[in-house]
Amino acid sequence: MANHKNTINRRDEIVRLITNTRKVTVDELTKLFNVSSVTIRNDLSYLDGKGILLKSYGGALIRDNVVLDESKSWVIPDQVHLVGAKYILDVEEKLKRVQLDELNNLKDDFLSQVAHDLRTPVTSVGWSITNLLDGLAGQLEPRQREYLESMDKGEDRKSCD
Repeated sequence: MANHKNTINRRDEIVRLITNTRKVTVDELTKLFNVSSVTIRNDLSYLDGKGILLKSYGGALIRDNVVLDESKSWVIPDQVHLVGAKYILDVEEKLKRVQLDELNNLKDDFLSQVAHDLRTPVTSVGWSITNLLDGLAGQLEPRQREYLESMDKGEDRKSCD
């Protein structure tokens, strides 16, 4: 999280600097922020993608539509503070993902419990049918045996599902 804040702060500072000087070079920014040129190029690409600046060979130029507001935050008129808004949207998106994962886990637990709760009595009924067919409760009439055998076949189908 701290690394993400450093990135946001560095990008904000790049925009403040380029707003004042109208252009910056990768070498200047590398020395100023004590980071690699790859990091600075990534920052410039990000800001270029957001419409804040225009990357040029070895640096970047400010676009005309970017201004600093009273709080020294950079804005594009008619748009939100992009870095802060982007950060908030990222956090909200992660929160929604976590909540969705939690709901999926609750659903899975519920379905697992329901399946278990339904299997337990069905298994007991199946054992009882088998015991009756084996004659453990006494002799069965032909009609009773036919009825129990029909139930036993239905029980076999259910346990295969």
